[in-house]
Amino acid sequence: MAFIFARLWGRRLTAAFSAALLTTVMLIAALFFASCKISGASKDIAARPANLTITPDSQYLLPGGNTSFNVKFGEETIESEQVKLNVSGELDSNTKIKDGKLLVGTGQAAGNLSISGTYQAPDAKSVNGTAVVKVINPSTKSIKEKFGVDATGKDGVEAAFKELHAFIQNGGLKKDAAEDPNKRVIKVGDWIDLEGGLTVAAHGAGDNTGGFSYSYNDEAWNANITVNENDQGKLSRLIVVGINSFHSSGTEGGYKYPKKEGETDPPQHVVFQFQNIPVSRRMNPPVEDYPISTNTGGYPASEMRDYLTKNFLTGLIKTAGVPEGVLWAPARLLSARAKHDKKESSSPAKIRDMLWLPTEWDIFGMQTNSIGADETAANQARFEYYVVPISRKKLDASKNTAPYWLASTYYDNKSSFCAVSGTGDSSYKSASTAPPPGVAPAFCVY
Repeated sequence: MAFIFARLWGRRLTAAFSAALLTTVMLIAALFFASCKISGASKDIAARPANLTITPDSQYLLPGGNTSFNVKFGEETIESEQVKLNVSGELDSNTKIKDGKLLVGTGQAAGNLSISGTYQAPDAKSVNGTAVVKVINPSTKSIKEKFGVDATGKDGVEAAFKELHAFIQNGGLKKDAAEDPNKRVIKVGDWIDLEGGLTVAAHGAGDNTGGFSYSYNDEAWNANITVNENDQGKLSRLIVVGINSFHSSGTEGGYKYPKKEGETDPPQHVVFQFQNIPVSRRMNPPVEDYPISTNTGGYPASEMRDYLTKNFLTGLIKTAGVPEGVLWAPARLLSARAKHDKKESSSPAKIRDMLWLPTEWDIFGMQTNSIGADETAANQARFEYYVVPISRKKLDASKNTAPYWLASTYYDNKSSFCAVSGTGDSSYKSASTAPPPGVAPAFCVY
């Protein structure tokens, strides 16, 4: 009897022990998972960024415009109404934040507006973020003034080109194309003045006074160009002559960008050219068997091209403030006549230069003196600025209209290149004529 009682009591003790053990294990497990959850939450909180990311839907606005904001806290998108937004800067009385949007007053001056935002995170942590919106004044033709650039001289030139480059890279020209022409930010005829002047180093031939020597020597040649206060006499004014002039397809002359297999479409770009004539220079030196001049190899093989792509381009970058990083070299097809004693055409050469001379087609939209088989409507651009004939006239240092070179080879002799006359008409000049025609280089900003 005693034995049976002991057995029963032992089983009872074992069951109680087992229950207690199970309870202990469950408690430990619960504590473990709770600890993991707390630890994970702590890690989530720790992984959260310290700041908000505030991105305006439109980084560039005109007076009277508005923009919403995309606000993120880490990967989480926050409704802008949940964020306390503020705007600061030199504000027009009607420039303000309302219902999560920036409203720009019609009288707002060009320049940067600073946006700040504060958000109360779920963990009660207050986080902040900032952004910049640029107000552009489209009514001015000065690109410096459009973007509110205050810097002067070389620094102002650099800042203006960088602002334009950023505008293009952010899709500004694409948005412009969809706008009414009068409301576009960048227009043909806009300009940038090289306020700090321009110095072009020696190249060893000719001078900028109209004199010329046929002798073979290393005489130093320099062009020191300064700003003239008379707008029509500004030798260092760069003017917008075309917008997206080099493209894959279009209606203007049926032009198609000369791509090779594997090449991408040209980027959005603005074409600048000197409004007037900063310097006069020969296209080519004389040759022994033809002492006047030659057009052998066309512009691609000319002394002028060597001068522009080396000396002049270096001067623009180092002394005038044009940033090399904003320049794009378009592919261009130009006549490259093989022999200077032949009149026939040859296969056009494809060249890519950051600084170059326009062709006859670029300026006139038609062919008068260039080689028809080499440069045609199918492979040449057309710059809008020159559709108006008077725009083709350029002034020299004496403020007189003067002829200037084009990159097209003259079709009917062995020594000349195409040019624009002092009256703005199509012309041609011997490559080493004296006094030499003017030089008005062009380049693209993308």
